[in-house]
Amino acid sequence: MASRAGVGKTTIYRRYTSKEELVADAIESLRDDLLIPDTGKFWGDMDILINNTAKKIDSPFGRQTLALIISTASSNFQFAEVYWTKYTKL
Repeated sequence: MASRAGVGKTTIYRRYTSKEELVADAIESLRDDLLIPDTGKFWGDMDILINNTAKKIDSPFGRQTLALIISTASSNFQFAEVYWTKYTKL
């Protein structure tokens, strides 16, 4: 992975404290940035946001990504903890 990225392993080890953190970051990098709509009305914004999110999850890529997150988190507590803390915890 390091060689494909054009960096040394030490660069990756410096950035990530664990394999789980690296995997979580790699999965998140696959997601498109979520655009928050601004219709001028809160509920209108929420409707659009929920619809757009549902469309992304309902795509083949969205289903594969979600399945990967769930299966990895269910079999690897460290990954689940890193993913929860870094990407889902408010």
